[in-house]
Amino acid sequence: MPELEVLFDKASLRSGQPWEEELLRAICAADVFYLFWSTHARDSKWVEREWRCALRIRGIGFIDPVPLASPKEVPPPPELESKHFYDWELAFMRSELAKPAEPIIARLAQFFCSLRPHGS
Repeated sequence: MPELEVLFDKASLRSGQPWEEELLRAICAADVFYLFWSTHARDSKWVEREWRCALRIRGIGFIDPVPLASPKEVPPPPELESKHFYDWELAFMRSELAKPAEPIIARLAQFFCSLRPHGS
């Protein structure tokens, strides 16, 4: 199993550390930059600074968006419009399978079973 190191600034950086410098260093050293996109991310000057740094230093292929809201509700920045800001989870949550009265685990199981080829 591959090792995964995740940097979450508020949990990973220590008090007194030059956080801005450390954050930019971590972005440069990472294998991928996951951009968790939401209304709050769109409105954050620091999130914008981080994705712009990732784009400038490593290019658009380095950024992997994780939409937390529909791109119709929170469109991506023009510089990142070519990235796919829609994923299966949002599709599932908005699908006919997502009925509020059903437990989420049962809905996920049903969804994944529907993706499996017949006979497997």
